[in-house]
Amino acid sequence: MVFIPRRYSAVLRAFWEVIPVYGAFYDYGVASMRA
Repeated sequence: MVFIPRRYSAVLRAFWEVIPVYGAFYDYGVASMRA
């Protein structure tokens, strides 16, 4: 098992929480471009 520092895991968790936000912005951009 690979040891992951707490600081790195916290950054990774924040990154995974931000992904859906980027996905929403991407969908909004595609929808606005098609309009």
